[in-house]
Amino acid sequence: MPEIIDRKMAIALGMKRYFTGKPCCRGHVAERIVSSSFCLDCDRENRALHRVSQREYQRRWYLANAEKIKERSVSRIEYQRRWYLANAEKIKELSHTRYLNNPQKHAERDRRWRQNNPEKNKALRRKANLKRYLKVKIALKTLETLGVKL
Repeated sequence: MPEIIDRKMAIALGMKRYFTGKPCCRGHVAERIVSSSFCLDCDRENRALHRVSQREYQRRWYLANAEKIKERSVSRIEYQRRWYLANAEKIKELSHTRYLNNPQKHAERDRRWRQNNPEKNKALRRKANLKRYLKVKIALKTLETLGVKL
């Protein structure tokens, strides 16, 4: 059992809690909080009750304001999209500068990604090769139509 001390003495000693040995208005004999004079058991009960009522309030509020929340979410996404479009050049420049400052770090990251994602890497390589092949084919057709023989 903690030492019996009154609130004034606890304040003077700079304590956060004290123990009077007397029951609170709800009958708990427990330490009390200096700032509020509540006993710890009452404080615990109040916080639990508030937590339940707060959850219920939030649930009702979200149900009542679902459209407003959705609208706010969409407007936020739209704002972020507009910001990105307005600052795309700056973002690309910063990204490129970061890459130039530490190319080994990025090369290592890319190497790890290729090792961890072999199927995706294979698909990307196929796509790049096909793109390159089509560019060459189009260039050859263009040269052929111009009458250039290779």
